[in-house]
Amino acid sequence: MSKVRKKILDWLVDIYSFFSKISLFPFHGTLKHVNHILKENNSLREEINQTLEKEGLRYDGAVEVRHVLEVFYKDIGIDKLKENKVRTFDGLQIATHYGCHILRPRQIV
Repeated sequence: MSKVRKKILDWLVDIYSFFSKISLFPFHGTLKHVNHILKENNSLREEINQTLEKEGLRYDGAVEVRHVLEVFYKDIGIDKLKENKVRTFDGLQIATHYGCHILRPRQIV
């Protein structure tokens, strides 16, 4: 494994997804679901780790899957975002759609 790749993997703590849905594949929800399963199922996690070890990798369950909107809202905060806005959308009629997959799987998020 290259030194750069190793350093990046050492820094990797969380997975941030920008898209709740790509085509028909619920990307964010699937990542959250798989992460939850691997944290809960020791035998499956060990099976996955056997494959990962071939690349010098290991999943230890410390990874959190978070959507970028969650990071904006919970970590940065609305007030900080307002302080750093560059322009407003005054005069425009705008509707947002975050995608329902940010809120799924419901029992995990």
